[in-house]
Amino acid sequence: MKEYIVAIDPGTLKIGVAILEYGTRKYVISKQFYVENKDDDWLTRSFELVANAIEFIKTYLPGKLKAVAVEDQYVKENKSTTIKLARMSGIFLGMLRATYPDFEVILVQPRKVSKLTGINENNYQVLGKSYHHAIVQYVRKVLNIPLDETHEDEAFAILIGMAA
Repeated sequence: MKEYIVAIDPGTLKIGVAILEYGTRKYVISKQFYVENKDDDWLTRSFELVANAIEFIKTYLPGKLKAVAVEDQYVKENKSTTIKLARMSGIFLGMLRATYPDFEVILVQPRKVSKLTGINENNYQVLGKSYHHAIVQYVRKVLNIPLDETHEDEAFAILIGMAA
């Protein structure tokens, strides 16, 4: 049975999820999820996003879940956002563990994604209108994965999985 890695890019209003083969990091499928009601409190939104992401994983994971890759959060300008994203990763990992009790967690530092793509916050203007746009363009053109321009969290999840 093949083993797979699930990669996530957590957010407070949307979450990107990607499934890749564990050994080769070959892309299988990905999706971006949005909250239905932005007026709900943060915790309610978080559980909604994670529940939808886990249902997607349960439906499309073709084999054994070997590992989960998440971005290793670091404090930049906004400590509050960093804390919420770290909590979101914890909620996701906890809820996923209830369904898949045995998987490795891989923390991926943002610079590993930058090293993989060559895109960082200093050179993205050459590649696109914004850093997020540059990442989506990279996934679309270099990896040949069709993505909507607004699916930057899905693109990040794919790259987190490949960089893990």
